[in-house]
Amino acid sequence: MQIPGVGEATELKAPKGTTRIERLSRRVIRFTTTGFFTSEAGDLALEQTGLVLQEIGTGFCGFYDWAAMTGYHSHDRAKATSFVMSHRQQYACAVFLTLSTLVSMGVNVANLVLGGILQGTTKRDQFEARLHKALAEG
Repeated sequence: MQIPGVGEATELKAPKGTTRIERLSRRVIRFTTTGFFTSEAGDLALEQTGLVLQEIGTGFCGFYDWAAMTGYHSHDRAKATSFVMSHRQQYACAVFLTLSTLVSMGVNVANLVLGGILQGTTKRDQFEARLHKALAEG
């Protein structure tokens, strides 16, 4: 797969949900999921993140707009947590917007394993403010 360029987006549509991956700047990617987060979407997100990490080295910021996400498979959370753990030093931030109790619980469990590097919020304005700050920082 080719590394996504700044301003490019990939969308994966499935019967139960849609995930959009947008590279907003050299180091910032926004992941937006509506409905169910599929394993295919998770694999694509990790693949694209890996390509960006190879390009930039450190300073990566991932923004996960999961306000409309209804669920996911626990093995996908485990796979993502393992990925972040192995690339932890390359992350500057990982911010999650979620309204689902189930999804929020999953983010909290992953955060325990990762030593508290994930930032979760239920407020869109806080999510957007953190996103705009990351974009302003380059």
